[in-house]
Amino acid sequence: MENEVGCECQLCGGRRGVVFCGAHGGRLCLQCDRALHQAHGGAGDHPRAPLCDSCNAAAAELRLNDGATLCGPCAYPYAYAYPYTYTYVYTGCPTPLEMMRLLHAAPPPPPATCSLQQRGEGEELLPTLLSATATPNTATAAPMAMPPPPLQHHTTTSLIMMIRNIHKREERNRAKLRFSKQIKYACRKAGADARKRVKGRFAKASSSSSSSSSSSIDHRL
Repeated sequence: MENEVGCECQLCGGRRGVVFCGAHGGRLCLQCDRALHQAHGGAGDHPRAPLCDSCNAAAAELRLNDGATLCGPCAYPYAYAYPYTYTYVYTGCPTPLEMMRLLHAAPPPPPATCSLQQRGEGEELLPTLLSATATPNTATAAPMAMPPPPLQHHTTTSLIMMIRNIHKREERNRAKLRFSKQIKYACRKAGADARKRVKGRFAKASSSSSSSSSSSIDHRL
């Protein structure tokens, strides 16, 4: 299955990112998240949270009833219009069943199947993580008791598109405001350049008009 552009794991580059690690500043798939934070003792204390479904670049803070997870800025326009619950921040390496409850996603396969040598876009973003996962882990995943409930993809997609349209509209308004300021500045500058100056200062309109009229009379004489 192909991943959407901008949603892939920033460590392996081959699977969709579902969690966000604030310490590393990148999104990770379940396989890389488990293998990475299991291989290094200190990395297990890094707080992680589900990935925002709208911007795919921050940790989600709210979960809507239809399953969409949103960070604070993306959820602000709809925080009081839709029922929601808060997402959980976790550390360490939860069991597959706990991860299913936290993320509403299937638990990862054994970390041994995660090939960290296939470096994608995460090679520039997370250079120090690859060395920490050189030794593969052979732990096996616990069997799932029940599959997660299906999500209402249509409602989730519609909400995400609405949030993105709001961001685009705000950006267009800011661009129009910048263009209007540039036009006003150019008009004022052109008017200032056309005004007469006396010793570096703008001359009064009455004096400039009287001087121009007297010069025209002298010219006729």
